[in-house]
Amino acid sequence: YTNFRNLFIVQSLGSSCSDYEKVTGLTKFQINQARRNLGKYDIRELRAAMDIIQEMEYGVKVGLIEEEFSLDYLIAQIV
Repeated sequence: YTNFRNLFIVQSLGSSCSDYEKVTGLTKFQINQARRNLGKYDIRELRAAMDIIQEMEYGVKVGLIEEEFSLDYLIAQIV
């Protein structure tokens, strides 16, 4: 989830942002990791992936989804 969130933040700001660290609170490492994946997903896809991950996490925590199948399902939904 965190990597998608960081990518979402950096991609949302675009290239016009002069100080990503100050604006986002992310570290240089996190920003560089996100930049490597810029453009691989559009904003809607990133938001959808974050929503799917949150739903999956909730489902596992409350027992609606079996943990052993959750990763396979998650990958199938995002890819």
